[in-house]
Formats: sequence, structure tokens, C-alpha cells
Amino acid sequence: MKLKNHMPVKSQPVPEVWEHSKGADQYEKSHRLPSAGLHKKILVVDDEVYYMELLKMTLEDTGRFEVALVSDGTRVLEVARDFEPDLILLDIVMPGVDGGDIAAQLRLDRKLGKVPVIFVTALVSASESTQGESVVRRGGRCMLSKPVHSKVLIETIDAAIRGRL
Repeated sequence: MKLKNHMPVKSQPVPEVWEHSKGADQYEKSHRLPSAGLHKKILVVDDEVYYMELLKMTLEDTGRFEVALVSDGTRVLEVARDFEPDLILLDIVMPGVDGGDIAAQLRLDRKLGKVPVIFVTALVSASESTQGESVVRRGGRCMLSKPVHSKVLIETIDAAIRGRL
């Protein structure tokens, strides 16, 4: 059987992505198919590996997001520069460098300074919310209380990416 109008497919370079592997502080570069701009890149920074994996699954299951994970606060800038996220989900309380310090470093970085940051933390509760379930605004920052409902998470990410937070 012959194929008509068969054109050879030109291969495209596959971007490298930092991805969590066997341990909380081990990452490896993996290759993913190009998303052709359809997926938004989300970087999740948290010292709770299980919680990060849960967020990753939740976001990637929508088919709209590509997610990279970082559990070591000292590696966030390096991984973020390589991954080039559209948004960063950042825990506040972490060993070593805390989320507030990381956010300050991100704001000072020429490449990452405009990337929206949403804090995901147990320091606030849904009862403190002023904009709806689990969403809290403090000092010009958006915070989501842990655990966050997937619908609230995705709506908040969408709003932040569109510049509406």
C-alpha cells in the first residue's frame, strides 16, 4: 500500500525541562514534545514532595499546563531560568531559603521579574479569604491556602496569567 502526498516530517528540537525524579532534591533533565504554545508552563516550588506531585498531576491532567517541580529553594532561580515558566506556585515556609526571599530574588531577575508568583501556603486559611474560597490577598500578593481546591487553583492561575490578580 502506497501513501499519497506523503511529506517527510521535519523534526523539531525538543526542549529540556527540569523534572523531579527519585528524591526530594534530585532533578534530571527530561525531554518533552514541543507544546506549540498551547500549554502554559508552571513551576511549583515546595519542600513537600507529595504535595508538589499532587499539584503537578492536577494541573497536567487538564491538558493545559506543563509543570516542573523544585523542592530545594536554592535551585529555584537556576531551574526557573531554564524552564521559563509562565507562572510560579511558591510555598512560603521551606527549609533554608523561604518563599518570601525567593520571590524577592525572582523580582530582581531581568528574565523572571515579570513572572506572576502565587504563594501556596498553610500560613493562611480559607476563612481569611477576601476573594473567594482559599484565595487571600496580602501586601499585593496572592496567596492560596493549603490544601487548595483544584478549581480555585486553576481559576487563580488563569487570572494571574491574564494579569487580573
